[in-house]
Amino acid sequence: MKKILLLLLGLVLIVSCGGKSGSKLKGKTVTFNVEAEPTSLDPQLLTDMGGFMISNATYENVIRLNEKNEIVPAGAESYTVSPDGKIWTFKLRKNAKWSNGDPVLAKDYVNGIKRGLEPKLASEYAYMAYYIKGAEDFNTGKTTDFSTVGVTAPDDYTVVYELSKPAAYFGKTLILPIFAPVNTKALEQFKDKYATEASNSIYNGPYKMIEWVHDNKAVLVKNENYWNKDNIKIDNLVAMMTPDFDAAVSMYQNGEMDLTKISNEKIDIFKGKPDLQVHADGRVFYFGFNVTDDILKNIKVRKALSLAIKKNKKKSNILRNRSINRSRLVANGHNRSW
Repeated sequence: MKKILLLLLGLVLIVSCGGKSGSKLKGKTVTFNVEAEPTSLDPQLLTDMGGFMISNATYENVIRLNEKNEIVPAGAESYTVSPDGKIWTFKLRKNAKWSNGDPVLAKDYVNGIKRGLEPKLASEYAYMAYYIKGAEDFNTGKTTDFSTVGVTAPDDYTVVYELSKPAAYFGKTLILPIFAPVNTKALEQFKDKYATEASNSIYNGPYKMIEWVHDNKAVLVKNENYWNKDNIKIDNLVAMMTPDFDAAVSMYQNGEMDLTKISNEKIDIFKGKPDLQVHADGRVFYFGFNVTDDILKNIKVRKALSLAIKKNKKKSNILRNRSINRSRLVANGHNRSW
């Protein structure tokens, strides 16, 4: 199968579309590089992109985003938003199961966000749930009564989020791992070891993790209990933790890896080849001045330095990745700014 090398705007990646079979894995396998050991693979705790990539495959939230960046049902089969924009109601799939065969219930989603908001867990992404009524007070310890938080399960297959004020973008925040459901059996069994090893969790996503060699790789196989398993065409995913981009390029060229970031210096190797594709990564990078410095306190000095920076040359000679110069911090959906 033809390989594809992805060059994200601001990221240089190597990717091969799967199809090869590993020596131990059966069926189609895609190997991709997450660059380093994730900070965690606990959905309520992870913070890095590698962790996001793996958890997105092993856990399923009520919704996902499609290729057009639109909200589509996932763990939920449908949802509604009240006219005032404050009540979001999700109807779950009755055929959704955990990897151990348990049904995925509304309480699992409630328990997931409750755990993410627990002050003792100290989740860095807890603030993303502050749109929900009472969530900030619970997370900051102003109240210990979770019933004051606007997340409820009226029945086994309905999850309701009540916001403190309307937020049209709230649906897209629900893709974050902190909103992932939690299987209470796994929590009770593994306690503080929950999600620290491949076998220390139960998964409800399209894949389940069967191996985690720390600082090396995580191996995911298709979850046979996943409600949409028949439409999952790749049998296995292998997340490699290879921070050396030169080594990753060699692995790609040797057919050992299907997706990895590459350094800007390696772009010319693939220039003009079908391997190289360009996609936006939506990130913003900028220079910040140390305004406590005696010289940089002077706004005229900072303006002069800003004018001295040749943005186009930085983009073409250093980044070499088709980043787009902007004059503001907010990205235009897909552009980098300098």
